[in-house]
Amino acid sequence: MIVHALIAIRTGQIVNRASIDEMVAVTGLKNLAFSTPDQVRGSTQKVYEAYAIKAGMRIMERVQESLAKLNKKLFVLLSYPGSNVWHTCAGKPQTTVPIFDFHPREFVEFLQARKIPYIDSVTSHVAEFSQFKIDAKAYVDRYYIGHYNPRGQHFFAFAIKDELNRWLSPKPPTYRDQTETPIGFKGYLPG
Repeated sequence: MIVHALIAIRTGQIVNRASIDEMVAVTGLKNLAFSTPDQVRGSTQKVYEAYAIKAGMRIMERVQESLAKLNKKLFVLLSYPGSNVWHTCAGKPQTTVPIFDFHPREFVEFLQARKIPYIDSVTSHVAEFSQFKIDAKAYVDRYYIGHYNPRGQHFFAFAIKDELNRWLSPKPPTYRDQTETPIGFKGYLPG
């Protein structure tokens, strides 16, 4: 299905309508047009993106269910490509710049409804960007080379550290109360 969708997005031609129709059924999208090559590209792009979100939600459900059987919990870290961080820091509305929203409101509400804890790193980027006197592109260039560069990895680690530490039990040795034994495997290893 994905290959068929990508072909339609790139060429404007549908090579397997059943694949596209199945994706449309999963997403529940309405009012799609597939008459012209431009309509095929645009509608298939919408279906492709919506399908990706639905697939991500289904994966989160399955992982959460599998971990629950093992008496483990799921914690989700939401990170973004540089284009999304740039777009958000610049404050451009979605309608002015066509950009795929990696973690739309629907996905975040899904995590909240399933009581899956998460950290959304874009809020940390926006907070830090507000302290700079540079434009959004210069800010993003500090941290991204198509993906996080070493400085970006460092930023992300510190953006999630406190919340992740609050969630962990037992806490990593460095963050434990000084009265606790510094080394111990209780809670990490069975028995």
